[in-house]
Amino acid sequence: MKKIILLTIGLLFMLSGAIKAQHDSTIVIDINIDSLTNNIGVNTIQTGINNINKVIENQQLQIDDLYAEIDALGTDPNVDYSDKIDSIEQIIEIKEDFIDDMQDVISDLEDAQEDIADAIDEIGSIDIHVSLPDYDDLYGDLDVDDLSPRKEKKFKGHWAGLNLGVNAFFTSDYSLNLPLDAKFMSVDYTRSREFSINPFQLSIPFFNRYVGAVTGLGFTFNNYELEQNVLLDVDQNGNIVSLNSDISYQKNRFKTASITVPLMLEFQIPVNKKDRRLFVAGGVIGGFNASAKMKSVYTDGNSKIKYKDKSSDWPMTKFYYQATARVGYNDWFLYANYSLMPLFEKNSGPEIYPVTAGVGFRF
Repeated sequence: MKKIILLTIGLLFMLSGAIKAQHDSTIVIDINIDSLTNNIGVNTIQTGINNINKVIENQQLQIDDLYAEIDALGTDPNVDYSDKIDSIEQIIEIKEDFIDDMQDVISDLEDAQEDIADAIDEIGSIDIHVSLPDYDDLYGDLDVDDLSPRKEKKFKGHWAGLNLGVNAFFTSDYSLNLPLDAKFMSVDYTRSREFSINPFQLSIPFFNRYVGAVTGLGFTFNNYELEQNVLLDVDQNGNIVSLNSDISYQKNRFKTASITVPLMLEFQIPVNKKDRRLFVAGGVIGGFNASAKMKSVYTDGNSKIKYKDKSSDWPMTKFYYQATARVGYNDWFLYANYSLMPLFEKNSGPEIYPVTAGVGFRF
């Protein structure tokens, strides 16, 4: 959980885009995907990495002070310092474990920078033009006396923002226990993660300001940490195969990047005078798998070796849709996604269905 929290801190970013209102009531939204590479994938994530490094430096200083405290203990043979030393060493061990965890988070953030840059290269740029009715057509016949003096909060859905989750695979009968022919895709849940960047949202109210539909645009990046020491490859028939290896991998991940469009129905419940709201939402998310690659890291002697394979024509299900549900309060929520289509094309790989659960933040 602490990794998820720190990833949240490290990945908060500013959306790069320009929104201009013209005289004809047309809103032009220009999303410059290339600038997202810098603002999201490089600058802001790098700030998160720098902040975590500062935390590590602070912890290391505290460890040095604790070792100095041990050295400063007296050497009187009539005094037993063992309990005191044991207590200090336990604290040191806890702090060293924390530093190891933070270094893993830094590594994940560095992977995120690479994933975003790779996906952006394939996605390109997107311009969205939304034309609205003329103001006079909407309000020309409205009596000013009908206007309420109270400024009410409008319906705003929960899509635009940042999601961080844990990945797994289900079989067709909803089991996490993969069959023998799919065991090579078994994942380490603690290191298989999803993060989604959703820069654009359209909220459509129904009946009142507490019920509405939500759609938009997002970019989702998944990594699946393989439990077994195997490499994934594609044979001459275009099928996924696993290659056994005697290498002990520090990281061994199959990674995907996709473009997503949701269609959700959301119900909101006000809970106080400030109009903060509980909410429940559900629906479907359509997606397009834009890229996939295999990435492994291992040590050969004193050298760290990084292996990447993003040239293979992976037999991914290009267009997919998944069921989604989310529940939360105000800007924070829990979510779960279940793909209704397998990860790989039929007869090209094991029949496994991605599932994700995590936490999200709306901006």
